[in-house]
Amino acid sequence: MAKYARMICVGLFAVSLLGSPSRARKRGDSQSGFGGLMKITERGGHCRYGECYSELIIEKNGDYAWAQGAPGAAIRRKGRISAQEVLQLTAQIKATKFATIKARKFIGTCPRAYDGRERTYIFNTAEGIAAISACTYEVDSTLPLFHMANDLIAGIYARER
Repeated sequence: MAKYARMICVGLFAVSLLGSPSRARKRGDSQSGFGGLMKITERGGHCRYGECYSELIIEKNGDYAWAQGAPGAAIRRKGRISAQEVLQLTAQIKATKFATIKARKFIGTCPRAYDGRERTYIFNTAEGIAAISACTYEVDSTLPLFHMANDLIAGIYARER
């Protein structure tokens, strides 16, 4: 019993040294530890394991990892997008006016309310992390950044089949 108490004390001490996660966040960022180029999550609906969840992370060097299943699920596919796609995605992120996107609030019913999925785009920008949830902001899929992100997702998902 004393062994477990010591382990708990050490764990709590380590957490106190790291500080509160909320203090590390900037400008309301809920993805403060994200260091990749783009992350896209989809959640909602009913799957065999509970709520459906998928996650695609594209790193700054073009490596990607795609997971599907419960949050924290094992990676289903790893790969790499082309250097040209990395350059194009980086340029689109730099060119996008995220404040303009965030000025248009989503006013409909989130698809999660009726067994649909909510997609969240997270981009690593020069100003910090920009998280755009389709149930919080009106996502215009014709904007070049979202159009490219959706094309990348479709291409990666198609490789799975």
